[in-house]
Amino acid sequence: MNRVDRRRALSLLCGCLGGLFVAGCTKRREFVLRNELKPRTFEQLLTLTPTQLERVDIGRMNLICAQEAQRGTWDVDEFCSRMDQWALRIGQEAERYWTSFTRAPERYDGSSAKFRAVNLALSLKEVFHCRYETELIASGAMSDIHSPAFFRNPDPVFVSGLLSKRRGTCSSYPVLIAAIGRRLGYPIGLKATWGHLFCVWDDGVESFNLDTNGTAVDTPPDEHYGRQSIPPKFRGQAMAERWMVPFTAVDSLGTFIETAGFCHEANGRMGAALRCYRLALQYRPGSINLRRLASRFDIVPKGDA
Repeated sequence: MNRVDRRRALSLLCGCLGGLFVAGCTKRREFVLRNELKPRTFEQLLTLTPTQLERVDIGRMNLICAQEAQRGTWDVDEFCSRMDQWALRIGQEAERYWTSFTRAPERYDGSSAKFRAVNLALSLKEVFHCRYETELIASGAMSDIHSPAFFRNPDPVFVSGLLSKRRGTCSSYPVLIAAIGRRLGYPIGLKATWGHLFCVWDDGVESFNLDTNGTAVDTPPDEHYGRQSIPPKFRGQAMAERWMVPFTAVDSLGTFIETAGFCHEANGRMGAALRCYRLALQYRPGSINLRRLASRFDIVPKGDA
């Protein structure tokens, strides 16, 4: 076989592999849908067992908690359908750019999984024009996610803001990446460290972190999120808060409810905030921070829930 024939054969093989990859993702999604639970309200979500929560779309879970945080009335199913549409388009983008991996696999450390994950994050930026919330960056609130300013507007801290206004933060971007990725059959979950949420890919063979600030995408090792990035007074809480441990569905829900509590508190709804902190503590009972938040209020004024 001459050089031209070899190139043609390689190109054909790569195209076939790309097609099989996308087809496989579609089959994975169909399997997930057959087993999926679809709560529509916060109260319905709270009735589910840990085993049942594993069958709830992480994007749906986040959207329902966003409704609680905003007292929103939007259609959760409509937003979930939008994520389905975005996943279809991003799957097409992965197929379209598959040859960029086969031509230079070293750009992705020779990992097709890293190519898929990075392509997903970049597609949210380049195809759907998702960005980090510039007002939070300009105000300085981004540097302290526990400041009231960060949570006063719930939109960018939940996936609802990315799906409706294309603006998000480190508390919503990773959730959307995980939700879209799972629709494509990608084994993407969440991890957290102090003040930061990011993604992890773990297929049982290959594991790596995925982090994005809306403009750049990186796959940093765990050491990147080392003790030096945590304020000294919080360094002893890593195990209690499950930092750097891949989230279960229960961990995710507890974190989303805690975020809703921050939003209520930032808007002066102390009764609603307290309820969320106490609910979140049921899902993350070892959390020192949640125990502190849940016990702060001895008396909650009437009318602020």
